[in-house]
Amino acid sequence: MSGELAGQSRLSEVVEEDVIQYRPVSASAIVGLITGLLSPLAFFHPGLWTMPVAGLFFSGLALVRITRGDVPVIGRRAAVVGLVLSTTMIAAAPAQWLSYRWLIGREARQFAAAWFDMLAAREPQKAFQLTLFPEDRVPLDSNVWQVYYEGSSARENLEEFLRKPEIRVLLALGPEARARYYKADGYWTERDSDVVRQIYAVTFEQEGRKKTFFMSLTLRRHRFTELHASKWQLLRLTAGLESAS
Repeated sequence: MSGELAGQSRLSEVVEEDVIQYRPVSASAIVGLITGLLSPLAFFHPGLWTMPVAGLFFSGLALVRITRGDVPVIGRRAAVVGLVLSTTMIAAAPAQWLSYRWLIGREARQFAAAWFDMLAAREPQKAFQLTLFPEDRVPLDSNVWQVYYEGSSARENLEEFLRKPEIRVLLALGPEARARYYKADGYWTERDSDVVRQIYAVTFEQEGRKKTFFMSLTLRRHRFTELHASKWQLLRLTAGLESAS
């Protein structure tokens, strides 16, 4: 009997020692680690930038509680990993997004410049082609006029394009008009494309004085995944937003 009681006593001592050594896991550290692991999603949309911010908050909170808390807890390693991942994504995701927008804007300006040059050279048939879906265009060579034969739908669409007052003005001014990029006025993404709205200042001389009017171009960059390529299209144009002498 005394031996049995002694065994029970030793068992009780072991249990108490385990209880003393047990430390709870920091819930903030786990949340910080999970959000840190999910923070690369921030590359896909600015709305997901809150993911690494949350990871940074919870991981930092966990480290503070682990260091200064009255009750010992575990989870420092998880908090550190979450903190590193979140900090990296907070810096990388906005940088990637801003650089991508800069590249898209530069491509759009190059496309718009080519479009203005076609009108300055009084080649509306080519400028009109850039308003079509890329896969519906014909080569911009000397034979492009062949698709605009009398009575064709292409001819009707071209004539409608030429009736736009903005186009008539640019064609009338020809090489005397100088179009320059003024500012960005909008940017958004769609399923398979990027859309940019930009303002251009068109300057010309009239009676010895320089005059300027502004045009808004909405440009779409189509992403053809299967071709690993992208092509631009002029969607809309409006003029007379502002004017200056």
